[in-house]
Amino acid sequence: MFENLDLTQSLSKSHYQEYYPPLKDQLRELQRAVVESGRSVLIVFEGMEASGKGDSIGQVVAPLDPRGFKVHLTRMQMTEEEQLRPNLWRYWLNIPGKGEIGIFDCSWYMPSITQRVQGELDEHAWSVRKDEIKQF
Repeated sequence: MFENLDLTQSLSKSHYQEYYPPLKDQLRELQRAVVESGRSVLIVFEGMEASGKGDSIGQVVAPLDPRGFKVHLTRMQMTEEEQLRPNLWRYWLNIPGKGEIGIFDCSWYMPSITQRVQGELDEHAWSVRKDEIKQF
């Protein structure tokens, strides 16, 4: 899917300022539709540290009714309590309910990939994590 993605595309600041206001209205309408339908929506922002995820999330949520969404800042390092629980427990806790929008600032798979690349997970632990991620 991503092999066909054109990474040379860009949007100038003036075009962004032209296109963003109508998109804010669409976001508000989509949020109302989520509430009315009773569906849940999960938005995941993934990227390197300091890549602008927080700013992008701020732009997305600015026009929304704050009662209808929750942003979850997921640290790469797990807290002491999280370490006592199953690997994806902190993500399960934050899955949005009916009529809600949840926004993750980091996915449930990136910590495991990072740990694998850094050599912190052996082959067996990596296999278990991959299965957990697929099931999630």
